[in-house]
Amino acid sequence: MAAPRKEGRRFRLPLGPLLAGLLGAGVFLLRIGPRILPTGSVTWLHANSDSAMCQLGWEFLRREPWRLPLGAITGYMAPQGTTVAMTDSLPLAAVLLKLFAPLLPADFQFFGLWLLLCYALQGAFAWLLAARLLPGRALRAAAAALIFLAPAFLNRDAHFTLTAHWQLLAALWLYLRAGDGAQGWRRRLGPWLVLLPVACGTHFYLGVMVLGFAAAALARGRLTAPRRRPWLWPVETAAALGLAVGGWALLGFLKFGDITRDTGSSFAVSSLNLNGFWNSQGLARLPGLPIAVVNDYEAFNYLGLGALLAIALAIGMLAARRAGLGPGTLRRHWPLAVVTLVFWLMAVGDRIAWNGAVLLSYTAPGPLATLLDPFRASARFAWPVAYLLLAAALTATGRRFRPRTALAVVAGCLALQLWDLGPLLDRRDHYRDMTFTTRLQDPQWDEAMRRADKILTYPPRMKHTVFEDDFLDLSLLALRHGATTSAGYAARDFRSSVVAGVEGMKEELFGGEPDPRALYVLRYAYFAENYPALMQDFTATDLDGFAVLFARDGGFRPRRVYRVETVGLGDYLERHAGRTVVMVAKDEAAQRLDPAFKERMRGLGSRIDQLPYGGAYVGIVVHGDLVFEQFDEDQEVVLGGSAGARMGEVMVRRPFTVASGGRTGTNRASLDLDGVEALFNCRGLNVAVLDDVQRLMEVAVFDTHAGTAGHAYRLRSNPDR
Repeated sequence: MAAPRKEGRRFRLPLGPLLAGLLGAGVFLLRIGPRILPTGSVTWLHANSDSAMCQLGWEFLRREPWRLPLGAITGYMAPQGTTVAMTDSLPLAAVLLKLFAPLLPADFQFFGLWLLLCYALQGAFAWLLAARLLPGRALRAAAAALIFLAPAFLNRDAHFTLTAHWQLLAALWLYLRAGDGAQGWRRRLGPWLVLLPVACGTHFYLGVMVLGFAAAALARGRLTAPRRRPWLWPVETAAALGLAVGGWALLGFLKFGDITRDTGSSFAVSSLNLNGFWNSQGLARLPGLPIAVVNDYEAFNYLGLGALLAIALAIGMLAARRAGLGPGTLRRHWPLAVVTLVFWLMAVGDRIAWNGAVLLSYTAPGPLATLLDPFRASARFAWPVAYLLLAAALTATGRRFRPRTALAVVAGCLALQLWDLGPLLDRRDHYRDMTFTTRLQDPQWDEAMRRADKILTYPPRMKHTVFEDDFLDLSLLALRHGATTSAGYAARDFRSSVVAGVEGMKEELFGGEPDPRALYVLRYAYFAENYPALMQDFTATDLDGFAVLFARDGGFRPRRVYRVETVGLGDYLERHAGRTVVMVAKDEAAQRLDPAFKERMRGLGSRIDQLPYGGAYVGIVVHGDLVFEQFDEDQEVVLGGSAGARMGEVMVRRPFTVASGGRTGTNRASLDLDGVEALFNCRGLNVAVLDDVQRLMEVAVFDTHAGTAGHAYRLRSNPDR
């Protein structure tokens, strides 16, 4: 007699998570819009330094040969290079797509689709988590929507990799599944072997958080198994840790024997204020509260008014012992409690602050400080704590009330959350306005790059060399010509690379053998201070406000080159009596001013001889008349004018902004003339000479610590052309 045939398990389409994922994608389209989705649309990424960094990391990686680590880049922040992990370029996706780089179009980006995927998965895992906590589809839907609308998630779209909050929801969901009873190792460990590589290949912080949840889940799984084998937990946890560390090393998050450069004495540069969960920082309708660090974007961990109400109700029920979360719950979930406490301590960091006051700060001991060094934005560790608090509150609501009452409570919290987060929900205008126009407009850039294969900057590995975020302009120029560049910006950097980059550039500049195939771009102050030594081997010019140097024996000759002469300040002012002379102080300009200069200025009614030590100063002389003068001992002096305005009897022909920070303010000297920086921003008195239509003629630097004489720099036509 034939044995009865066993019916196979029918596959059921997970309708709830699927619909929730589609709704999450719909929220993305309503909130951000479809503009960023086409893979050939890259310009919007260049409008922001962080998104530009992500795209540049991918663009330089795709043309690199394969090497270890797989995410290594040598052409960006060259010659030491960096990795796509350091540029937050979604390392796992970037490395996988590099396999198809020859088949991809020249302009290709995947970050728009990644954001869409994050919204969809945020919705799907919010549903799965709600389904573990609550009965009834309607109640689960309301709870999932409340979980989805986490302000910390909605506020992270500028950082693509950190938008993957769905990984935290997935980790919490997997943790809750760990208590289902007897499980084989595949069911217990297998899902983590999928989620962990994805999280570790997304971002270092997310990988650490998911690893913490994995350790708690594996511990709970062993505790709830009928046949306990305590020795299996450390083995499984070690396997998960090894997988994470191996992935980080392979993609370039870690460099053994080296650690990321620190950013100050405190590892928690952006730590969680103790008011963080109810401080909207002005981003929601609930008013914001003071914080110890002004405009601390990383410390934003607001829960939203609806979530706060749900948690407050749960705390009230817990106090009345009606929440259904007694001591037994804590005993069952002690591994999660331990991990959550560690996350909370990490989030608070070594600077404990309440509102605008720092209550306590301390320095971690040496080995611990080294371990914590990469976690400068430690406030991010409050994200899993926030999700856990909300999950506990929803669980308490479901246990305390009847289904209809629980639905009414959660739906009310959801409505309040939507109302409160109104200002955060619409980002379409922001993405619609994201555009970029390079500041490199002079055709000589392309002429020079036809003979060059590298762009070297000093200081190297910097976000700003001359203008704000000009790493992008120089990197795009290098990409267009297949060159490398030492300019660059990365979220993190290795200390050894920083030191080697500076020393290598000093050798390039002063080693006596400049590379004829290189284009050197220097910060103005460094160029002005070292001009005499540099000019033995280099020709210098100004291209779009950048101080650019070329090897004298190279093939390129710019149309105009800098000529320099040594001149006294009084004589210099006398020479340009018929011009417009703008004088701006930086750091210390009061000591040892040229006596002839002081005498001449007093004759114009100036009080510059009363300038205090380290004070800020701006003076403007037009055709021998002093039309503006202001100095301040403590504050920055800023003057601005638009075309058509009047300054005394003088008509302003070109929009300008002039600023002096002295020594106690911002410590800068700046003249922005028609959108281009004119001054060298050196210590002492920085001077710009303008012609009758207020075009820049030449600049001078009078460093008072070097005596009364200064250097005047003139751009003159190159006779060698």
